[in-house]
Amino acid sequence: MVDKIKFIVENIRIAEDILQDKKLYTKQNKRKNKEWFVFDYKKLELLHFFRYKNEDAITANQKTDDDNDEDDDEKGYINEDQQFVNKNYKNLSIVFVRNIGSKQGKLIVHQNLRKDYIRIKEKHGKGILNDLDYDAFVETINTYALQFKISKPDFWNAAKITKIELGVTMQFKSNMVSILSCFGKYDNVPEKFIYGNSGISYKAENFSVSIYDKLKRALQNRELLKTLTKTRREEYRKLANKSVYYLRFELRVDSVSKFNQEAFKGRINTLIGLRENWDIILKSLHNLLDNISFADFLSPKMEKALLSAKLSESKSKADFDDFMYYLAIKSQKNMELFNTYISKLLPNQISSGYLKKIERGYNRFVEMEENRYSEIFNKKFEDKIKKLMKSGG
Repeated sequence: MVDKIKFIVENIRIAEDILQDKKLYTKQNKRKNKEWFVFDYKKLELLHFFRYKNEDAITANQKTDDDNDEDDDEKGYINEDQQFVNKNYKNLSIVFVRNIGSKQGKLIVHQNLRKDYIRIKEKHGKGILNDLDYDAFVETINTYALQFKISKPDFWNAAKITKIELGVTMQFKSNMVSILSCFGKYDNVPEKFIYGNSGISYKAENFSVSIYDKLKRALQNRELLKTLTKTRREEYRKLANKSVYYLRFELRVDSVSKFNQEAFKGRINTLIGLRENWDIILKSLHNLLDNISFADFLSPKMEKALLSAKLSESKSKADFDDFMYYLAIKSQKNMELFNTYISKLLPNQISSGYLKKIERGYNRFVEMEENRYSEIFNKKFEDKIKKLMKSGG
């Protein structure tokens, strides 16, 4: 469930040997009486073979991770060396900040926990499409505490979350790309961005909700099949999508303290709160669907029939006429009510035959109604939520 997260562990000590041995570099600002220890991923056993290259690049229309940042201490080193941070780690970092001469300070961790865990446990990206379940989340946080030789209770209890991404990736048996066109407006969120046929995003002031083709994103960001060319990776995706489709639903909170969704309040602002409310947060993530209108007029069978009809001009016209009859009657709730309206408008000599033609077309698509996109999506979402729950669903 947890992807990127930024949390701050206050009032802790990190042994000097760790600070010196694991650092990439240090910076001091005597005017502010601050010093920063920026850790080197290559020297941390936790992330021994970990690399952030292009996979966490900031896309167009997204805020940078430093916009509205709540922690000036992190800005102290990022602003002075922005090129280094962006180029190598895409704004992700692990930093210890303290007053000059002091032993005590705070650890700022800004990482993608899901990718951390996958690379550590499954080696170099295998399972990159998997989600972080409860046990994996707890193990990853405990590993951080162990890495910096901080007691687990102290680490959990002291850590405050300032940014977080929560999401689930669902696997479907067939291409579900058309489902993206079914998502309408998000309540009280005016901005909706559409990324071709691969994703949509609803953006509010302090959070966004995105639904996108996870396999396509992973291949574009070279998380999978890194050695292949861009063209070969795209060929692989098209071939894979004939039998499997990965769709991701993701909530990104840019400022936890300003995120006012009642279902999440007091549950995602600390690590301990996230751990203790894991199942509730998963259900709340699923309930975000209630805020999105859904144009539920298609099923995979309907889409297949309409796409097949495009192969023949005469067949195409007949099939699309039938589909229009179906939509018109559905808008009036039932066939009998539709006939009542239409029969009054038609000449008597053609009324009976024309209405029978409409009814045949309507019934044809009624038979294809089973397993609409909304039903398939919601069922997959519910199943994934249950799978990720610490209670086992």
